[in-house]
Amino acid sequence: MKALIFATALAALPFTADAAQKGRVVSASGDSFEVGFNANLSPDDYWCAAGNYVVGHLRMSGTTRIYVTSPLPRPRGHGVSFSLSGPSSGHHSGLAGVLVSRTDVLPAHHARALCQGNSYDFD
Repeated sequence: MKALIFATALAALPFTADAAQKGRVVSASGDSFEVGFNANLSPDDYWCAAGNYVVGHLRMSGTTRIYVTSPLPRPRGHGVSFSLSGPSSGHHSGLAGVLVSRTDVLPAHHARALCQGNSYDFD
């Protein structure tokens, strides 16, 4: 019986590890929301979660601009805050900015393109 329980738990490990690496929106208010902290998340993962939240949960267009409102450098153990309204200047935009330097704003469809095949469930 113990072997069966161990085998079942072992089989579930890849799903558990995969779920732990997905970014989740942990709070939302108005046009602002936060993707919760997870040490296993890359910047692309935070953008991916933000893009999926905007398009998948809020049902907004892929052209909706998403702005980072978290201060950088981000304090250890803190998630990333985003907003759907932001300053009209002073932000780096575009996919090239993600690869080269800090990007403050991306359209939701560009953010979703950073998901690399991950699926997110916001229900």
